[in-house]
Amino acid sequence: YLGRILTGSDTYAEDHRGTDVVRHHGATILAVRADLFRPLEEFRASAAEMAERLREVAPAPGHEEVLAPGDPESRAQAERERNGIPVADDIWESVVATAKKVGVEAGE
Repeated sequence: YLGRILTGSDTYAEDHRGTDVVRHHGATILAVRADLFRPLEEFRASAAEMAERLREVAPAPGHEEVLAPGDPESRAQAERERNGIPVADDIWESVVATAKKVGVEAGE
């Protein structure tokens, strides 16, 4: 609700569109400079310790592990740095065809 209040999204809500929640949704992003409160290295050490404590929590039934925010993204980045970015065959074929049309050589 904070985003709704801060952005005034109710002003722009249209009764015939969306649900009560979506119609009144307002996005708010709050950015904080951590080094204004404490030295940056202390902040980073505390954040790393909290993430490790989170990962040590027993996973819920049916899950193998508990992840901290950013873990899936870090894993995806490492995977893509090792093996490249996966592109569906039909998309790649379209890229190659378009490249050929404009005289650019593309790997097939």
